Amino acid sequence: MRHAYAPAYGHGHRRVASAPNCCSGELGYTWKTYGPFCAHEGWHNLTYTSDANPDETSYEVYDSFGLLKAKGGMSDFPKPFYTLAPSKFCNPEGGLTSEQTRKRNRKLVAYHDQRKPRNQLLTEGFAVPQDAWPPLTVFDNSG
Repeated sequence: MRHAYAPAYGHGHRRVASAPNCCSGELGYTWKTYGPFCAHEGWHNLTYTSDANPDETSYEVYDSFGLLKAKGGMSDFPKPFYTLAPSKFCNPEGGLTSEQTRKRNRKLVAYHDQRKPRNQLLTEGFAVPQDAWPPLTVFDNSG
């Protein structure tokens, strides 16, 4: 899924199903992505039941802008994450408000910077996307 949240493509990841505000699945698929979905702004809770090999199950959840919202393995469920409007996949009638445009621009900058080292961002005078609350991304760029 590639919208307000989306399990990502990647080697070794089991894809999980989710739906707005209440996410769960017992699908048993591997190498899958679901969506796009138009998730509401706010907190979501992802749960998943794995097959006979829970130690091989991992996941990543991305929003429609590519911001990493959650990641982990079977021991991390249930996993809460926050989505911030607007999404690329659900546009309100009449277009975005000025507040939504500001949030969209903030997400674009955060996507661009989410994998930059923290020291580089601070040196250049930019905000660290992980320091915002609720977090724009959970990517660990401290290294």
